[in-house]
This record gives sequence, structure tokens and C-alpha cells, in this order.
Amino acid sequence: MALGARDRIRELKRQCERASAGSPATPHHDERWQTIKVKFLSSLRHPHLLPLLAYCNHPALRALAFPLLPNASLDLWLHAHHHHPGQERPPLTITHRIRIAADVADALCFLHGQTPPVAHRDVSSSTVLLSGELRGHLGGLSLLKHVPGARMQRRLSHRKGYIDPEYFQSFKLVKESDIYSFGVVLLELLSALPPVVDGDVDAATGQVQKILLAQYATPYLQSGDLDHLVDPLLSSPRDRLAALAVIAQLCISASRFSRPTAAELAEWLADLAATPLESPLPDAVVRLIPAAFADLCQIEATA
Repeated sequence: MALGARDRIRELKRQCERASAGSPATPHHDERWQTIKVKFLSSLRHPHLLPLLAYCNHPALRALAFPLLPNASLDLWLHAHHHHPGQERPPLTITHRIRIAADVADALCFLHGQTPPVAHRDVSSSTVLLSGELRGHLGGLSLLKHVPGARMQRRLSHRKGYIDPEYFQSFKLVKESDIYSFGVVLLELLSALPPVVDGDVDAATGQVQKILLAQYATPYLQSGDLDHLVDPLLSSPRDRLAALAVIAQLCISASRFSRPTAAELAEWLADLAATPLESPLPDAVVRLIPAAFADLCQIEATA
């Protein structure tokens, strides 16, 4: 199921661009700074984090080298029609999607569990790389920061749709910001829509307005209307789709204090991934289901 060589080359270029964008660019970011950063990244070892393989510290090029996995990035699988119009893609099953979400949540749990905690600051479907077995691995590690969060200095244009709304008040990306971004990735897994989607047509200009996926999805999440949100290639089981939707809704809460922790996400999604599709939802997930989704899950509402 691996993607072709061209897709892998494109993905390599994108990863290189990300690493270069995070490279030191002022005299304050000297060789000592780079050495400290490399040592720190080298110390992070987890089954679902891309490991640092090598680095270049030449004055003309400062770059980090991470492995390029056989199936490239998650966004290439979910949004292939945007990258390669007319090219069919093998769909990811609900089992694949839940497993990928669980893998990424586990990686975030590891980062946030460090002392002091570490914020990833670049969680997106393009920084989730897929192995040959379609297991998720979190990349984009060049922007890691200890939290409480240092200010984000680089341009955020590539992060549109993933940025924590509270960033625009504090100008800091913290570990709770990772949770928001992860919620958007969950919405992508659920809907196969990109982080920014087409909205209504502007009556004055006639142009299609763009809307963030989190904003687009919120009314459907609040009403429990999955039919207008779920990827048409996913039809069942409905309780698994509802579970992903509920967890995503918690992650994109406007207030960071209302969002779950990475440890909670890792537990819920690991339980969900380990439970056969024909079995009822695990108890820890059932307790999350609000009234709007109770009928879909064939349970009594708990909230």
C-alpha cells in the first residue's frame, strides 16, 4: 500500500523545508545552540516519534535528518485529491484511522510527560508520517519547546487551521495547543477534509469563502449530525465514528482548560484501538458520550 516514489520525494522536500524554516537564522543561534538542540532531540526515543538520524551544522546549511517512512504523510492519504487531482487513493479504514490517532496520542503523551513538559507546536496531518503497516509516527520535531511555552518566532502560514485560538491572545503555543491541533487531525481522520475548507460564496465578491475545519465541524458535533461530516468512504461502525467525533470535540474546546490531557487521549484511543469493532465501546469512552451521540452509540446518555 506504500505510496510511489514521487510522493515520497515530495514528502522529503516538505520535511526539509520545515527543518530549514526552523533552523537558526541569527548570530544568537550559534553552533553551541545547535549542539544543545541536537542532543535534546537525540534523547527523545519513543516508538511513535521519528528519531533524529543525523544533522548538518555547516555555516551554509544547518539541517536535521529524520527517516522518511514508506507511506509518507497522513495528509497525502486523506487529501490526495488536493495534491494529485484525479488520482485515486486507497482509503484508510476506520481501524487504520483509530490506530493512527492512538499512535500520535501516545507520542504526545510521551512529550508532555517529560520534565519539564515538551510542547510539539507543529501537530498536523503533514507531520504525521505512516509506516508500511500504516502506523502513525509524529515528526516535525524541529520546533519542540519546553513548556510553559516560549513564544513562537517562525511564520505560522503553514499552520492555518491548526492554531490554538488562545495563541492570538498570549502568542504562546503550549502543550494544550498541541491538544487543539490534534483535535483538528482527528477531524481530518473522521471527515477526510483538509484543515481549511470551502464555505459559503461571498455575495459581494462572488468568491468562495474559506472556513477552518474546526469551525465547519462544530455545529455537526454539537447536534450529533455525523452524516454531513464523516468521510463518505466510512459508513460503519457508527459508534466508532461517534467516539472519534466526541474526542475531537473535546480537543478543540475554545478554552485550553476544557481540553483533555495527552495522557487521557492516549488512554481513550488505545482502549478504542484495542477493542474489536464488533464489541461495545470501552467503558472509558462510553463515559464521554453526550446525549447528542447516545443513539448512534446505542447507549444511555451520560452527559
